[in-house]
Amino acid sequence: MPKQRKTYSAEFKAPVTIPTIKGQDANNEIASRFDVHPNLVGLWKKQALKELPGVFSDRRSRDARDEEDLRNQLYQQAASRRG
Repeated sequence: MPKQRKTYSAEFKAPVTIPTIKGQDANNEIASRFDVHPNLVGLWKKQALKELPGVFSDRRSRDARDEEDLRNQLYQQAASRRG
């Protein structure tokens, strides 16, 4: 029976990744402290650095507004078809 992969939450990944971004400790040290593979620490660091500019942009809020507008339009169309 194959072993199922372990998944980690964002709440777990954040404190693991922050020291690597700051350059405080090596990936191996952090990995042993949090009991994860060192490759995961490096992967999470790359992912965090890639997504960081999006945190400060207004694109997310604009995308959320667009999605909400689309949802409202679809609800109105569905309501007009029923009524």
